[in-house]
Amino acid sequence: MLIGGSLKNNNSILITGGAGFLGSHLVDTFIEKGDKIGIIDNISTNNHSDFVNPYAEFIQMDINDIDIKKIIKKNNPRIIIHCASQTSVSISSKNPKNDAENNILGTLNLLESLNDYQECYFVFISTGGAIYGENLENSVDENHTCSPKSPYGLSKLTVENYIKYFSESKGLKHLIVRPANIFGPRQNPYGEAGVVSIFANSMLNNNNVSIFGDGNDFRDYIYVNDVVNFIQKAIEKNVSGIFNVGTGIPTTTNEVFSNLAEILNYTKKPNYLPRRPGDIKGITLNTQKALKEINWRPTTKFEHGLKETISFLKSVTLN
Repeated sequence: MLIGGSLKNNNSILITGGAGFLGSHLVDTFIEKGDKIGIIDNISTNNHSDFVNPYAEFIQMDINDIDIKKIIKKNNPRIIIHCASQTSVSISSKNPKNDAENNILGTLNLLESLNDYQECYFVFISTGGAIYGENLENSVDENHTCSPKSPYGLSKLTVENYIKYFSESKGLKHLIVRPANIFGPRQNPYGEAGVVSIFANSMLNNNNVSIFGDGNDFRDYIYVNDVVNFIQKAIEKNVSGIFNVGTGIPTTTNEVFSNLAEILNYTKKPNYLPRRPGDIKGITLNTQKALKEINWRPTTKFEHGLKETISFLKSVTLN
């Protein structure tokens, strides 16, 4: 499926997963700047293309498709932002093979399809929440040992290492983004990842909310616009390497629940269920590198991000 014009432009950007949560926000931001944007997305998450910007060229295709090489050769994008992936820790634990096929083999198919490695700037959306393992005491920086506790985290770390290989062997310029737990408008409230949207949607419909474990596990939650702003600034400054993108602030699952319940006047108590395989107890990210090298820091308060997410969920119905 093709929408929009040609990508034959020296400043063209290709965004995989560009119809999804983070990807669609990136598409909108770069189009507002006047960039030529192409999207590759299989529309698997929400089973529709409501978030596809009409000013982008949209190609409905899986990243494992062998024809992706033809798309790359035809359009020759100078920047590729790779968002497309299987993003659920719990699903990866249930089906590690499927997770690897999507996240590892799909990325390899994309990397092997590049025309000129030295002329391409490859931005990979990895994970900061699942790649380091657990750290209950201190925020972790980019030099912290990676010790994933789930197939999802393992697949992201494996792809990072492949990107480093392509960088060393073929001269691929790259940026690896390790975001904390991203939340905000357009996040799927019906999946197994994205606790803010899942909780908020259940509360809006006065349904019961389930918490896996005792709810005292904590994460570093960052609003989607702050992640977009980091990626935009990093590309503008042409930086390379690995960057954490988070707030460094721990927020427990119980706190997410209570904050949303207060905003929405939700009075039901949560249902506590057994902890899921692959879930960690706690992690927050140190983002001093991003502050030092590109003068980036998050600006969105957690409560404001919650209210924006709720407003979005009230305004649309996802099918």
